Amino acid sequence: MESMTLHDGSLDKAVEGLVQEERHLAAARLLRRRLDTSKPISEDHRKLLRNADVIERAVAELLSSPKNDWIKQGESHGKNGDFTIYYKIQEGAKLTCRIESPIPTSHLVPLLSVLNESGLYHEWIPTFHRPFKLGVTSSKQLVSFSRGHQVIQVQCSVPYPIYPREALFDVVAIDDIDENGYIIAKMTTVTEGNCSNLPDIFDFPGVTTGFERCDFDGAVLFRACPTDHANYESAKRKCDGQDLILTTFSFHFDARLRYIPQALINFVTREALDIIWNMLLNVAEQVRDGTRTQHCEVIAQKKEFYEWVKDRCQFMLDKMKSKSDDRHSSGLSRNSPKVNVSCDTEECEEKKDDNWTMQDILRLNT
Repeated sequence: MESMTLHDGSLDKAVEGLVQEERHLAAARLLRRRLDTSKPISEDHRKLLRNADVIERAVAELLSSPKNDWIKQGESHGKNGDFTIYYKIQEGAKLTCRIESPIPTSHLVPLLSVLNESGLYHEWIPTFHRPFKLGVTSSKQLVSFSRGHQVIQVQCSVPYPIYPREALFDVVAIDDIDENGYIIAKMTTVTEGNCSNLPDIFDFPGVTTGFERCDFDGAVLFRACPTDHANYESAKRKCDGQDLILTTFSFHFDARLRYIPQALINFVTREALDIIWNMLLNVAEQVRDGTRTQHCEVIAQKKEFYEWVKDRCQFMLDKMKSKSDDRHSSGLSRNSPKVNVSCDTEECEEKKDDNWTMQDILRLNT
């Protein structure tokens, strides 16, 4: 069979199909294998390969152990979950943090939904007033290019006399389950210099009056939790026989200051991150149980999207199950309920003031 080239419509169609399914890395791999270097490359394919390089570097970083210049700030083993926080300072005033958090498989879809609903960040991320003023005052989605690609604007209060900060970042969700068993989300600061990487419909906004732009870049990776992970045993004891997903979140925040006071670093890494991550896990648990009404209502309005998320996560969990030991294989099927998507309008309306389960949420609007 002859290799497809960039001038072969079958290659363009195959790549576009993978991109539409948010399988950007698979699309880039196909393009690299079939690329005819003697022919000019289209701008869309150039963007795809460029973005794939960035995502692959982020994944490699998340898969590596936090050694060398990483400082382990501490561990948390509360009722909401087990996680470890690391940090490092780079280039003067760029604070980079990393969180490793095993979660039970039943938390995967709810956690993805909380992270995806950027317009509700300010509803659950706490605001701190002492010893430093710090918190999210506003969060919103500026534009959505596809079901896994959006640009988010987040505004934050910061200690006086620093001007309030505003972050503008591009978020791309990547489905790499078929090839590697991963779900990835990559966050990249949007500037006038790099907004050409975004679809043409994006109109770069000016800085909001009274705010100063800052940089926020990061990535989060979901994968089967290795049994030798430091938090595996502790988390396993709390998950009622379920398998574990390792959530690894790394981000850097450049407030564009000449330096970051050590007291502020200690507050962010010891206090703020611990509280925020516990809140995230708690909100995800509430979404799973149907008690987080505001999130549940938003999820219900996006039934098709969250059905797709649920189906892909189920595929990921099934792959994990097939690779697990015989003594664990029965646990996944027992604890991963199938969703019934049949519900009439009256039944859905009756659920409005009751506690909703994820099954109830996904049945709405059928």
